[in-house]
Amino acid sequence: MSFRERIPSSKQYLIAAKFLSEITGLRISVGQAKKILAQYPGALRKTAEVEEHVDTVVGDELAFAVAQFFLQAPWPNYGDQVDISTFLHFLRKEAMELGYEIGSR
Repeated sequence: MSFRERIPSSKQYLIAAKFLSEITGLRISVGQAKKILAQYPGALRKTAEVEEHVDTVVGDELAFAVAQFFLQAPWPNYGDQVDISTFLHFLRKEAMELGYEIGSR
């Protein structure tokens, strides 16, 4: 894969932004998705592989990136003994302090 192929297209960024919005409950724009993904090369590369929808592998990378971006913590995995509602509460609280908004796009 060449360097150019590792950069998501506009459509791929849009798909990522929608996915991030869905899992977090935040309004994440394409520009905000670019800012988040720029910090996490693994998620950026996986996003560049997306065709029409986010599969489990890409979704895991995106979830990791957004959790690290806002909380400097991993997204909870099945069996982690983490209450997802509490996790999302703190993620949204941090996001709002950075100017992100709650709600659907």
